[in-house]
Amino acid sequence: MRKVLRKVKSQWAVLGVMGATVVALGTMNIPQAVAAELNGVPVTETSLTTDTVFVKIVSTTAVDYDAIISRGTDGINTKPWGTEGFETIGYSADYLNAAVSVSQEQVADNGVTWALVSKNGQEIGWIAKGALTVQNYAKIVSETAVDYAAIISRGTDAINTAPWGAKGYQTIGSSAGYVGKTVDVTKEQVTDYGVTWALVSLNGKELGWIAKNALTVQNYAQITKETVVDYPAIISRGTDAINTAPWGARGYQTIGSSADYVGKTVDVTKEQVTDYGVTWALVSLDGKEIGWIAKNALSVQTYAQITKETAVDYPATISRGTDAINTAPWGARGYQTIGTSAEYVGKTVDVTKEQVTDYGVTWAQISLNGKMLGWIAKDALDSQKTYAKIVTETGVYYPATITRGTDAINTAPWGVRGYQTIGSSAGYVGKTVDVTKEQVTDYGVTWSQISMNGEVLGWIAKDALNIKQYEQDSSETYVEYPAIIRRGTDAINTAPWGTVGFQTIGSSATYIGKRVDVTREKVTDDGVTWALVYLDYMKLGWIAKDALEEGKYVQVLSSTEVAYDAIVTRGTDGINDQPWGTNGFVTLGTSADYLDSLVNVVREEVTDNGVTWVLMYKDAHPIGWVDKTALTVKVYEGDQINRVSLSEVQTMVDDISPYFETGISYDHAHIMITGDYMDIYDNYNNNYMWNDYDSSVNQLINAIDERGWDGIVTGYWNAFEIYIPINQ
Repeated sequence: MRKVLRKVKSQWAVLGVMGATVVALGTMNIPQAVAAELNGVPVTETSLTTDTVFVKIVSTTAVDYDAIISRGTDGINTKPWGTEGFETIGYSADYLNAAVSVSQEQVADNGVTWALVSKNGQEIGWIAKGALTVQNYAKIVSETAVDYAAIISRGTDAINTAPWGAKGYQTIGSSAGYVGKTVDVTKEQVTDYGVTWALVSLNGKELGWIAKNALTVQNYAQITKETVVDYPAIISRGTDAINTAPWGARGYQTIGSSADYVGKTVDVTKEQVTDYGVTWALVSLDGKEIGWIAKNALSVQTYAQITKETAVDYPATISRGTDAINTAPWGARGYQTIGTSAEYVGKTVDVTKEQVTDYGVTWAQISLNGKMLGWIAKDALDSQKTYAKIVTETGVYYPATITRGTDAINTAPWGVRGYQTIGSSAGYVGKTVDVTKEQVTDYGVTWSQISMNGEVLGWIAKDALNIKQYEQDSSETYVEYPAIIRRGTDAINTAPWGTVGFQTIGSSATYIGKRVDVTREKVTDDGVTWALVYLDYMKLGWIAKDALEEGKYVQVLSSTEVAYDAIVTRGTDGINDQPWGTNGFVTLGTSADYLDSLVNVVREEVTDNGVTWVLMYKDAHPIGWVDKTALTVKVYEGDQINRVSLSEVQTMVDDISPYFETGISYDHAHIMITGDYMDIYDNYNNNYMWNDYDSSVNQLINAIDERGWDGIVTGYWNAFEIYIPINQ
């Protein structure tokens, strides 16, 4: 490799610096052209240029290790020295003995290995690897998670953040401060120089890493078996410790002595066997846990065991007075004696459960009048008696007469469990009762549950009753039609006559001629059809259909909105909420209440029976519907027919001009023309007023006698004019 440099005077200083660099690197690293120049070979300014040859990189390797800059004569460059574009940016002298990190190596074609170095995470540059002393850290060859206790037994060891010599380790303490202390070891690491290090903690706080040789390992008792149990025992030895765990197990502490509990009965809930062969018992007293004690310090309580349990249901008589009554079978855990059979000899009790103990005795759980007594030996009972059983039950509903006075009335069929006699049939002989339920017992008797006036009396033998036969409904139909009650000799009932529960509540005589609505029909087994009738929406009851004259509802054929006034001139008509005879109509009153009254008509409806019905209002309030023929339509002067044109009116005026002049008033009359209509008033001619001129007959029509005015008009209204009073 050679390099020819064009030199000017100013470059000699640069070459001087480069010469110093060459000394540092050694002549083997100097390009030939530089070496020749430095050895005094003349190079002229005019013969400067030949080809320039740069150092080449032949390999690049990513690395990660620490090193010390141990030579202070090297340049630090932006790239390996001599490569194209490199610049020297510092010198190793500034970092002598400093620790650096090496992240990359490059080998140049001139044989030099260059290292990219950083300090405290900041890149410095490239330096010849020969200027470095590589740092070699301890390697971790194995790591094991452990869990044991140990005592720090040597006081000359360092405690470090990592095993000594591992990258980044720091000494943070000394074992001297912890000699004799028990620590927990949670991890072990073995280094490549053969030492095992232990990660230790004290009272849950991590201390650091210490050589395992500085520890004396604690060996705890091991639990080889654990069993959940449940039995009582008496603490019978007063020399034992009570611990938080079996003695010798890791973390155990002695918290008491058995001496405080000698003779006490405790509950044992768990057993543990240690590897040194002792069984330990976890004991409680009155539900509060005490701790662990050697099982040998206990005298185990042996209770009676229940080998069989059976749910039963039978009565029995207490026949022996020398037995205890207990809360549980005698000898079973927790039993207590709470009474004696002597108090109940001869009493009948109910037995609901039996238990057999491992010592061969059968115990019975007994109750008296629904109150639990406790457990008694079954041998103390006479259990020959059994309750009657119900084999069938049927819901019924029929009436019957009590015909036998020698029967008991009970709360349930006689002989079944819990029955009581509460009365006698003697007080009800001849009475009619309702039967609502029947039960047949296993001894063959049918019992009836009876009621009278809605109150349950109890149960009686069915044989004591004479069953009453009622009419039966054979069919039922929902209908809707009107009818007139035409026969006055029929009963009106709550149900068809003769059916169960019917009552007569009225007579058709009260309603003869009345129109009713029929909503339902029932045919009874005696062939009678009964009708359920309503009057003005109020239910009357059931009546024989033969008493009715069946009708049909009137139909509306047309409905027209109208607006006129009329006078009620007939007082014998009904006023209804809709045209008479239509479905659901109700009569509200009679026209007599409004005779000679002026009403407003707003609608007309024509029904299929040929009647026109009108809806009337009075003073803006609806009255109802009435036959139109009960009214006389009110005719107002301004509403007359045969109106004539103004020219025809003028002709008429001309005809009567000897008496009137248009637009003026005389002492006795005036005439006013309004549009095509004319209003004439004449006070001279006996107080007559005429409206409208009938051109067909060439005369005035609709003369209205107004003599009642007595010659003085104070104000008369029509559709067009307020008449001006005369003589004013």
